[in-house]
Amino acid sequence: RLAKNILQNVLRRWARRNREIVKTVESLVQDAYALSNLLEKGDIGAMADYLNRYWDQKKMMAGEQSGAEPEVVRVVLTELMARKRITAGALCGAGGGGFMVLLLAKDHCMEGVKKFVETELSGSNEGILNFTWHNCTVSNDGISTSQVTSDEFNLNWSNTTTQES
Repeated sequence: RLAKNILQNVLRRWARRNREIVKTVESLVQDAYALSNLLEKGDIGAMADYLNRYWDQKKMMAGEQSGAEPEVVRVVLTELMARKRITAGALCGAGGGGFMVLLLAKDHCMEGVKKFVETELSGSNEGILNFTWHNCTVSNDGISTSQVTSDEFNLNWSNTTTQES
């Protein structure tokens, strides 16, 4: 599965102005606004519905046999949903990307879901062992920026050595 091939397929379908594709793009735009409002309100339950719909829309955009949903992802999402450990899941990015986002169900934590996936599902697909796990949260403050003068700005922030005074 190559993102380049998936994107080419999506662009071909868009160029033909396939009715299903046009309608899906319109829904993606409307849903993005709705999801943004739900995020501001903190309505995680409703957000899960939109995230699941987003994932279905992305797969539809790519086409049935596109590979946008690798088998390992399908298995993980299906099992976690069936066992009510997550309320939603999707691959993010163009062509499906390589970053899977999961909304955990109430009373479930990332470590528990990770352990379940690695112990219960890895036997069915070795690709699971290549997963890396990251805990993400939503910032209540949002993005902030500031303007500095060139004298104040120091590009050495990434230097791992320390300088003694």
